[in-house]
Amino acid sequence: MSLINKMLQDLEQRNDSAKNEPLAGEVRAVPGASATRPGLLAGLLVLGIVIIAAVWMVMKPKASSPVAAVSPPAPVVAMASVAAPVVPASAPAPVPVVVPAPEVVAAATVAAVPSAASSEKTATKRQRVAETKMKPRAVALVAQAEPATAQAVVKKPSKVVSEETAPTPPPAPKPPPQSQMQKHFSPQQQSDNLYKQAVTQMQQGKSNEAKQSLRQSLEANPGNIKARQVLVDMLVEGSYFEEATALLHEGLKLAPEQSGFSMALARLQLDRGNTAAALVTLEQGLQAAGDEPQYNAFYAVLLQRAQRHEEAVRHYLVALRSDPMMPTWLVGIGISLQAQGKNVDAAEAFGRARDSGQLTPQLGQFVEQRLSQLK
Repeated sequence: MSLINKMLQDLEQRNDSAKNEPLAGEVRAVPGASATRPGLLAGLLVLGIVIIAAVWMVMKPKASSPVAAVSPPAPVVAMASVAAPVVPASAPAPVPVVVPAPEVVAAATVAAVPSAASSEKTATKRQRVAETKMKPRAVALVAQAEPATAQAVVKKPSKVVSEETAPTPPPAPKPPPQSQMQKHFSPQQQSDNLYKQAVTQMQQGKSNEAKQSLRQSLEANPGNIKARQVLVDMLVEGSYFEEATALLHEGLKLAPEQSGFSMALARLQLDRGNTAAALVTLEQGLQAAGDEPQYNAFYAVLLQRAQRHEEAVRHYLVALRSDPMMPTWLVGIGISLQAQGKNVDAAEAFGRARDSGQLTPQLGQFVEQRLSQLK
């Protein structure tokens, strides 16, 4: 409406200026009603077309393909014709402006501007053509990507499951320190350790385990005297005489100076009724035994059984040096002295044994009988 008011004001100003000119009475302008009416209709038509175009632009659906902007040339022509100034009377006769009829302008404008339906159909058609061209390529790309995608989808869960459910391997054992790897126990050290282990097992009442540890100790070091002695005692206690005898023979070969092995072997031989073998064993170890009281007393007993009383008395005396009141040794030397016809010395020996008060009842009765004979 502002555009129309402006156009009317311009026309009125021009009419007022024409009246003020000198020849205004002579020259008459075209009547206002007949001149302004076609211009007014043309302006209204242009305004209607602009409003219709604006409404269509606002309400048209958005298409994928761009629609050409509406710029109808008809309104520009109409506005130019409306804005044409009125020629004054003094000027040459103006060329009449032919204003097309409203129906013609409207038809031309409508024909120039594509309808919303046609634009939408055109855009849809273009979009379908584009999609049709792109579809084979997209399908090919999808077909190429599907195997790898499917394979990734299949492998990924299996990988996750395997990582979560797979048992954790045990840690690798740490290698021993270099000092331990280079450290070696000598046979003697190994034998000593096994001997100590056997003693502990004996204290715990594990005799079988202790015997096995002692055997291993002797395997590591056959010269382990303590291990051999303890093992022989355990074997004798368990009535394993053959194994004990073999261990003692081996021990005497390795260490002839060990008088304890000679005494132990002689006892085993005597207990098994082999007195001669026992006597030989003690004779072989006599030099190593020296003045050992127990060894000499034991040797004197075997000499006495062999009717070798003079030798027996001599070895009894060696033993009695360490303990003159030992009753058993006094009884033994008294028997050998009596066998030699030395009754006074024999009676003295039996009397000392009786006075010790350490005789067993049986041995005490034997001493009383001998004293009665010597009176």
